[in-house]
Amino acid sequence: MGANGNRKTTESFAKEVENLTNGEYVLTGDYIYSNIETTIKHLKCGKEFIVKPTNFCRTDRGIRCPYCSKANNKRKTTKEFQDEVKTINPNIVVLGEYKGNKIKILMKDLICGRTFESKPNAFLSRQHCRCPLCSMEHNYSSKKQMMSLKEAKNKLNQELGKDYEIIGDYNGTHKKCNILHKKCGNIWNTTLSSIFSNHSKCPYCSGHKKKTQKEFELEVQKLKEFKVVGKYINNRTKICIEHIKCGRKFLITPYGLLSNKSCPLCGRELAIQKITMTEKACKQKLKTIVGDEYKIVGNYIGCSKKVDILHTKCNKIWNTPPISIFQGRRCPYCAPNHSKKEDFILEYLNKNFPNLHPVKLKKKIPMYNKMFEIDIFIPELNIGFEYNGIYWHSILRKDKNYHKEKQKAFKSMGITLYFLWEHWEIDDCLNIIKHILTKDNQIEVDPYIKMDRKYLYANKDLYPEKPPYIEGYKYIKEIMKPEVVSVTDNKIFTIYNSGYYQYIKQ
Repeated sequence: MGANGNRKTTESFAKEVENLTNGEYVLTGDYIYSNIETTIKHLKCGKEFIVKPTNFCRTDRGIRCPYCSKANNKRKTTKEFQDEVKTINPNIVVLGEYKGNKIKILMKDLICGRTFESKPNAFLSRQHCRCPLCSMEHNYSSKKQMMSLKEAKNKLNQELGKDYEIIGDYNGTHKKCNILHKKCGNIWNTTLSSIFSNHSKCPYCSGHKKKTQKEFELEVQKLKEFKVVGKYINNRTKICIEHIKCGRKFLITPYGLLSNKSCPLCGRELAIQKITMTEKACKQKLKTIVGDEYKIVGNYIGCSKKVDILHTKCNKIWNTPPISIFQGRRCPYCAPNHSKKEDFILEYLNKNFPNLHPVKLKKKIPMYNKMFEIDIFIPELNIGFEYNGIYWHSILRKDKNYHKEKQKAFKSMGITLYFLWEHWEIDDCLNIIKHILTKDNQIEVDPYIKMDRKYLYANKDLYPEKPPYIEGYKYIKEIMKPEVVSVTDNKIFTIYNSGYYQYIKQ
């Protein structure tokens, strides 16, 4: 990215290369993206080399001409390496000839008198530069003695109780052995050290049993896009998967596949296309999807960057990334400002009550000096239905008394307003509308309560302090989800996080 947040062009990157190297290097390839390789020429030696722009422009150790760096890098001599070893450990003598940093060389330990071979870079990078054979003996002697079987059984009883028993061969706490859980009768293979450190218990009883190959394959089959090629080991070990759509194979962890549910190769290609799409290609793709209905009129930066787009039908411009049009979004000025369930309710009213003419009503109430709106207003009966979303009309977004104020405001104008909620079943909403429009003695519907033949459910989100008093009903208990009532044929709605107050008719 450039300093102003715009994507770099080939010209801007070429200037950056010249300024960074004082004209010593020149860009000869095209700049596509910071992690996509390009070609740069070194004017001193006249040779070109391939490098990623991000690696070339690094401030600390930017990559430069590999041909010149090879000529300048002289190999270390045997004497220089001998002096280096002597300063680190005077008890080690270099016997062989130094041929390279990664080629083994013969050495001798003056203390033990043994000779050994070691790579120079590995020897110099060790914490203790000494004979590897002496190091092994030292480590072996310093190790603790292996815990006996009797000690291991006693410690297992202390950690997990007498329900667990070691069966089969025992070779130490760090080696796997079979553990029997007496309660469920299952045996699993694990190390005792993992039990002692993590306090892990029977995986069958705790629900952490390792998946089998068949179980994992069944989970992948449900995605309908992938095929398991490799062998399943565990949830965090990469496995070979084939993407049926593109036909390519890739390595991924089972956890990553089941959580992301997408091919990483296809995803990477799409991401590069979004970033690197030219203005001409973007306009062409826009034309193939929506024709001449939408046009890019602003300065194009990238497919995922906001730009002014003109809707030729309404002649209005709004700022949005072109990729949002590809994904199905359209002009916000022409888009309907009502939900699909509202359309369903309007269709129901037009079919079953042809004499009524429902409309959308917006009115300023002088008493409150506010603009109020009714989603579905029936002027013939002075009745309105408001279809509310559970999030936008909760106490997080609306005042606690907002809905009651709205009811009172329209009541002062002779309009009866009823509230319908998105978490109600659509059949329940239609039954309430039918009941209100077909009976003379219209019932009062509390905006926060779901009605039923036997029970009422008040949403706890909208009554956060205490259960509300409802005339003719008795409060029973607080519940997480409304239960299915056997008296009714319809299913009771399922909903969100904080729970409900349940009532029964007295």
